Amino acid sequence: MPFIGYQMEGRLEVRLVSPWEENGNLWSYIRDNEVDEIQRLRFLQQSARGLAYLHGLTPPIAHGDMKTDNIIVRSDLTAALSDFGISRIILDLDNPTGLTTATMGPAGTLRFQAPEILSGGLPSPSSDIYAMAGVILHVMSGEKPYGAMRNKHAIMLEILKGVVPKPQDHARLPEADPLWPFLRRCWDQTTGMRPVALDVVDEVGNGIDRRTIPDHAQMPE
Repeated sequence: MPFIGYQMEGRLEVRLVSPWEENGNLWSYIRDNEVDEIQRLRFLQQSARGLAYLHGLTPPIAHGDMKTDNIIVRSDLTAALSDFGISRIILDLDNPTGLTTATMGPAGTLRFQAPEILSGGLPSPSSDIYAMAGVILHVMSGEKPYGAMRNKHAIMLEILKGVVPKPQDHARLPEADPLWPFLRRCWDQTTGMRPVALDVVDEVGNGIDRRTIPDHAQMPE
């Protein structure tokens, strides 16, 4: 979303100002409208392209709080990233090509956050990818990660132990869907093993293709 300006609230709080979009955020739009799987995947692909743009900048920018509430549905029915309040330019002053940031404590929204963030680490493209997997799960299944759990400490413990969301808790996204293995890659405890944003763009595109091409369609011999 374009940045218009900012508003000071007291001495310590700054609010960023972006254009008003009447469709609201991605989750409210899906909740209040009939949105088929292909359109949901298109929204996700557009969101992943936004992440790829941020991560591809020099220096890269980590969004830091990827969730469905922070994706806006614009008037032309395209998705755009918003709420960059905790985004970080990834720049190590001792190594300008490095991938470090400066922040205070865990940032973002618990259910979507990577374990390294909950352990006091810094937002990075890799932690954005972990969170983006939660966004995909929420959009495609209608349930947030760890949706059945209400205790924040219990949720944090699950994430730190590497316990990722399970298909049986997300019936609208069947276990047989090829998105599940990809989501597990995004949730890998080892940050370097996770896909990058362009991989998300491609995988979501594959999901669109699978739902567009009839099951009985065969390639010519």
